[in-house]
Amino acid sequence: MAEKNKKDTEEQVCQSNDLIEAIYEEGLTATKHKIIRYAVAKINKSPDHFPNISFTVLEFINAAGLSGNGYHGKIKKIVGELTQIRIKPREHKGWFPWFKEIIYKNGMVHITFNDLIKPYLICLSEQEKYTKYVFATIGHMQSPYTIRLFELLQQYATIGYRKIKLEKLKELLGVKGKYNEYGHFKSRILQSVKKELDNINVLTFTFEEIKFVRKVDEINFEIKINDDLNMEGNVKEDEIKKFFEKWEYREVKQEDLADKTVEITLRISVKDT
Repeated sequence: MAEKNKKDTEEQVCQSNDLIEAIYEEGLTATKHKIIRYAVAKINKSPDHFPNISFTVLEFINAAGLSGNGYHGKIKKIVGELTQIRIKPREHKGWFPWFKEIIYKNGMVHITFNDLIKPYLICLSEQEKYTKYVFATIGHMQSPYTIRLFELLQQYATIGYRKIKLEKLKELLGVKGKYNEYGHFKSRILQSVKKELDNINVLTFTFEEIKFVRKVDEINFEIKINDDLNMEGNVKEDEIKKFFEKWEYREVKQEDLADKTVEITLRISVKDT
């Protein structure tokens, strides 16, 4: 029972799959990503409070499992920049900002979400097109690319694999137009993210390079979830299983499964570093 109570109090990030697939403006640090996801977790926990939430810097630091000094100053600086952060969801025409207003005052962060973000965060169980994880999962991630690739792979974790065109992957990770040499992208992004996720040992992956005319055109990720983690029943999981059984486990097109919800609750013990 104690374990259940602990689980119920964990901050959970729940986002529409269209939001997982959104294109972010470049230049977001890991801390900026974490503040955005923590704000999402707060709304998920109290949807009636939309679009307004507040939390202390200390609360955020504890939830993320962070340690060290200077976070008040860092977050005070960051909140002034986050009002300008824009995204472009897959099913939305044009760009729009995450937040209408975000203010730091006396150790508190006060946020007002943009009303346009509401369909991507609220009443998602009715849409059955969302991905869910515990906020603490990304707490120790140092790279913004680790956070983004974790979300993109976690979305397909129950399926166990995901193929992404190389240029699309760069766009989703915020490095479109960079790393023209694939070897640089592989070493500085893919292998770096893999190493960090292997160390965290929540979601891990291997990848295969698929070439077209001698150039890497697509990345095929094989996804693995740590067996020690608690995994709840996934929405639509039975339907996915039936789909595989029907086709005798032959390779299927990802677009056939793209709208299946992958809902995985991950629990990890967060230790100060």
